Amino acid sequence: MEHALSAGLSSISLRPNSGLKKNPNDTREAMTQQRELDMFPEAEVASDVKPQSDVTKNKMVQFDQPLTNIPENIQVARNQLSPPFRRKKGGPPVKSKLPAKRGNLSEFDRLLKTTADRIMNKHTPTMFDLRQDHPIYSGIKSAETLVGTISLIYNKAVVEPAYCHLYALLCRDLSLQLPPFPSDEPDGEEITLKKVLLNQCQVTFERADELGEELSHMTAPEQKMERWVRERMLKLRFLGNIRLLGELYKQKMITKKIVHDIVQKLLEPPKENVEAVCQLLNTIGKKLDRKKSRALTDIYFSRLKELSTNPQLAPRLSFMIRDILDLRENNWVPRGEEVKPKFIPEIHSESQNQGNTSQGKFIPTIKKAAMLSNLQRKTVSLIEEYFTIRLLDEALQCVKELNSPDYHPEVVKEAISLGLEKSPPCVEPVVKLLEYLFAEKVLADGDIELGCLLYGSMLDDVSLDVPKAPNGFVEIIGKLVLAGVLDFTVVNKVVKKVEDERLQKAIFDGVELIVNSTSSG
Repeated sequence: MEHALSAGLSSISLRPNSGLKKNPNDTREAMTQQRELDMFPEAEVASDVKPQSDVTKNKMVQFDQPLTNIPENIQVARNQLSPPFRRKKGGPPVKSKLPAKRGNLSEFDRLLKTTADRIMNKHTPTMFDLRQDHPIYSGIKSAETLVGTISLIYNKAVVEPAYCHLYALLCRDLSLQLPPFPSDEPDGEEITLKKVLLNQCQVTFERADELGEELSHMTAPEQKMERWVRERMLKLRFLGNIRLLGELYKQKMITKKIVHDIVQKLLEPPKENVEAVCQLLNTIGKKLDRKKSRALTDIYFSRLKELSTNPQLAPRLSFMIRDILDLRENNWVPRGEEVKPKFIPEIHSESQNQGNTSQGKFIPTIKKAAMLSNLQRKTVSLIEEYFTIRLLDEALQCVKELNSPDYHPEVVKEAISLGLEKSPPCVEPVVKLLEYLFAEKVLADGDIELGCLLYGSMLDDVSLDVPKAPNGFVEIIGKLVLAGVLDFTVVNKVVKKVEDERLQKAIFDGVELIVNSTSSG
């Protein structure tokens, strides 16, 4: 077996390091993972973890049991949305029942953990079926190894929500192939993959409020950035957990009663988690909204409609509710194509179809990429020159010479990005440039709107490196609205591109303040 695992390692080795430059994305990902482990030590559960006695008891896997006795075929009053498993205020904190232990890994377990880790890194739609005969499927021979492997899969899934359906498929297949393992306790129940996985899902779900409360006490000025990073990671893991629960329900690994109970908990006032419930309904709404449970689903959507009219609800969340309401009205058929991992042949086919044709000749994708790179260099050069000499006519001529109207939104984005990176920020020059190009009909209002949306989608990350960027961006949008270049509805679209709720509120309130103050003055 050890020989097979060693062979397996060589067969799935990651991209070679020799002769290659270090990818900045890899560095960024490594930093994010390190932050995650620093903030959530319980997430680093390796294959050397020995399950505690609680793992084998009935109380451990409450998610694996019906949590509500509400019949699915009757109408339920709205005041019955409170779930029966609410924790008492001031009760004991819920701690992970799977603490990590180090230093006891055997050579076999080290090989197994490394193999599993690399399988996760190579887990794609194309490679999924090819992994069925891999040693990892036959290498899990103990409860300790099972816990470590499932912890690895879970922690990958919650930070990669786009791949949750693949991880759910993997867990389903492993659940079908792996036998139950005996408990260390004399009268303990057998340990199964399903129990271990759902225990991790439950711990993340129940600890969210507790961790959020801990973060609220980080009020010192020097803790501001640390708190912001921790809050983002907590939100990422919680929403990823919700997405994984939805995908596990679609694979019939959790029951419908459990899903209803989760939705009810998320809609429980006064702290309704609108984003989480919308994500869950977006994942499983079509499967959940059927005749037997239609009465409960109607209550959920009635509650969401009420929340959407709440003036205190963030605009981004209000639009999110409207999207899920529209999705149900459209019989759960999305208006746009669902974003999900694609098979490699599909990517190759799309690449061929995206090429331009000229006199019947196909322009290869690699050449098209080179053309875009050249356009970006020219754009950066002309904008930097404008910031130096401040000649609008010269900038106008340079934009025309790009001879690429489809690239104009990128020109807008680069102008905003480069201007706000300056010290002090070049807000006024950016506004004058965009107004002038719009007045001369070089840029359309759609180009400027899309350019602002492109920059808005970057703002969460940009604000970490350039703290003054959000304020400058608000000022740019506000002045463009006053000049009639943009409509105020663009503000709502920009807000939807931003993840941080504080940034969302700052953008909306800031632009509104600029517009109202100028109008009243």
